Amino acid sequence: MTNPLNLFNKQNWRNVFLEILIYSNIWVASAIASLCFSFQLLMELPLDWRSPLFCFGAALIPYHLDRVVDVYVQQIPDPNVQSYFKKPGFLVWFLIALGLSIIFTLLWFAPTAVRYVSLLGIFPLIYGVPLFPRSNQWYRLKDIPGSKAWIVGAIITYAVVSLPCAYANYCPQGITFILSTLFLFIFIVTNSHSFDLRDIESDQEQGVITLPLMMGIDRMKILLSILNVSVLALWVWAWSSSLIPFKPEVIISILITLCYLSILKPSTSRPIYSIFIDGCLFIPLFVHLLFSLTLKNNPSVH
Repeated sequence: MTNPLNLFNKQNWRNVFLEILIYSNIWVASAIASLCFSFQLLMELPLDWRSPLFCFGAALIPYHLDRVVDVYVQQIPDPNVQSYFKKPGFLVWFLIALGLSIIFTLLWFAPTAVRYVSLLGIFPLIYGVPLFPRSNQWYRLKDIPGSKAWIVGAIITYAVVSLPCAYANYCPQGITFILSTLFLFIFIVTNSHSFDLRDIESDQEQGVITLPLMMGIDRMKILLSILNVSVLALWVWAWSSSLIPFKPEVIISILITLCYLSILKPSTSRPIYSIFIDGCLFIPLFVHLLFSLTLKNNPSVH
């Protein structure tokens, strides 16, 4: 007879955690949503929960649809995730319905500007869907050579920048906006390309030509490192010229990005990617809150 205590052992808790937060994409959707708050803080816009909630709901839909399609078009290397989406359970369909409900409710009450910027929301939905016929095979947007992570990064950056601006009725302009958007784009794109390292064998088998397959892993890391260092240099120049206020979250986010980029390999375990690399998207918000709390408790610290 099975010992009831075994139901609560470490392995079972790990499986519950993975299924509820990781496989369900709640973790990555929350991380993306946090970037809306990060952009609001970088731009010193009023904090508004509607754009993060919109991004959370919007992220749930394409991430789930992409995984469901991948089960049949490009098998997911992780057998647990493959099994999870092979026979989608109640949670999968509930979260898709939840995402749709959030978006439609927010759009119903949204300002006109938000409705306009959300029109491009069609791209995340069709990103992983076979659309273009060629010979005996259907191609997806992410099958365009070298484009996979760039498309993902561009879509997420557009969402976390345009929605806060639309809700705040802010017209994008000025060096702070340019540098904040550039930072978030390179930060997100680097994170996205890291997952191309994880999926390099699967992408190669399916003929999806990603950046590490085109350039090689080392060259890809060098390119992304140069982009991150260049963004950091631009921010330092702008700070030293008193063009923008000091934002410690930018420095720390880029340094952590450079660290994990140098360490990651295709053989790195998938939970590391799903939990910690996706979790790195929380860093700008976490660092800002940490420094704000430190300054509040120690007013003499500048």
